[in-house]
Amino acid sequence: MNPITTARTHGLPFLWYSLTDQVHSSIAVLPKYRTIAAKYYRRKQRPVDTYEIPMQPLERRFVDPQRITHVSEFPKHGYPTKNRMDQLGRVVSGKWDTETPRFDSQPLVQSLRQRFNDGVAWKQTPYVKDVTTAVENDEMAWHNCQTVSDIEQRCEFVDQLYEQIRTQGYQTQAEITIQTSYPRELTNEVLVDIGRNGQLLFINGQHRLAIAKILELETIPVTVMVRHTNWMETLAAEYQRGDVRTHPDVGHLEA
Repeated sequence: MNPITTARTHGLPFLWYSLTDQVHSSIAVLPKYRTIAAKYYRRKQRPVDTYEIPMQPLERRFVDPQRITHVSEFPKHGYPTKNRMDQLGRVVSGKWDTETPRFDSQPLVQSLRQRFNDGVAWKQTPYVKDVTTAVENDEMAWHNCQTVSDIEQRCEFVDQLYEQIRTQGYQTQAEITIQTSYPRELTNEVLVDIGRNGQLLFINGQHRLAIAKILELETIPVTVMVRHTNWMETLAAEYQRGDVRTHPDVGHLEA
């Protein structure tokens, strides 16, 4: 990371949070880092904590990837990592969970299916064709690819990711590498929102979720960012009556 370029492109707050995260990552190998970091971030009360139900907003949920069928329309998830951490445990009303697009209709997801189900060469998939056109017009696309060579390297990375998950199983961010900050352990997982009726709505981690679906994995870890107000009101009312529904968001309460 070039500090001057980062500051000019994203602003000083982004640079500060990025540098702080780098410090976190460098000390993540220390024995008590995660215990201390977890206590630090859990000390803050979040909107979800105001409901009379112990939701544990910083704990991962494990879900069947096939249950994540639509994309969240909530507009303000935030970036960089610090801003995303601030979103965890938010409770928001509104219509952001209605008329949501299907995950499988996303251009990248369709091309990933062509690649790994049908063996189509990357260059022949519609998504890579569009990305190639973009970079040839001096535009950045697909994780900041700027050249055809960048696109080819990106394709190789996704092939390796698919093969890694296929042969080694799906790993949490903490299992992939110990040298990652506690915030990134949470916000680099597949991210979802939860709508008013408990629907799991995709936010981020498109490659991993699509691959998990293609491989028909039973469960993957996800981090929940925003929950709909109606969902929390329903859960809290049921919990107070002594009922706990079967849903990954409250699986930790069933025991």
